[in-house]
Amino acid sequence: MSDGYNAYTFLDGELEKIDHLICMAHARVKFEKAYQHGEDPVAKEFADMISELYDLEDGYERRGLSTEDIETERQGNHTEDIVRRIRKRLEEELRKDNEFRSPYMMQALNYLCHFKDRLFLYRKDGAYTVSYNLAERSVKMFTTKENVRCLPQHNQNVYAMRQIGLKFLRRLLQM
Repeated sequence: MSDGYNAYTFLDGELEKIDHLICMAHARVKFEKAYQHGEDPVAKEFADMISELYDLEDGYERRGLSTEDIETERQGNHTEDIVRRIRKRLEEELRKDNEFRSPYMMQALNYLCHFKDRLFLYRKDGAYTVSYNLAERSVKMFTTKENVRCLPQHNQNVYAMRQIGLKFLRRLLQM
């Protein structure tokens, strides 16, 4: 499992057997931005539907559900109904003339359309999370040059951290 960051698709030149999920927070933020800056009420509808998924996840945590129970809940009618509404609304919006849409809304819709399957892949396993912001922030400095420029010899550091991450990943896959 990864947060969908493209650098994880291939590690050391090899395609890894990992579920590449997309962080739902990224989608929600794009729709919130489209609503705030583009004043598009449809963007609020999408943000609200995504928030419903977060509300369900919060409920699972508050109830102390096991990963098996979370997986069952995610496959249930309530979650499926929200996902179905999101997909239906996306199809409706994509069929409309986009001449009057803000660039923010276009970006949000394109993001959702492009990642519509991987955004909901978290439902496959109760151990997966709906949002990867913490994980992404934790590892991004080790996978991108931009975020480690303050370190001396940043190219060597990035390479070294990738190698450490690769060894750790291979060990995990062997378990």
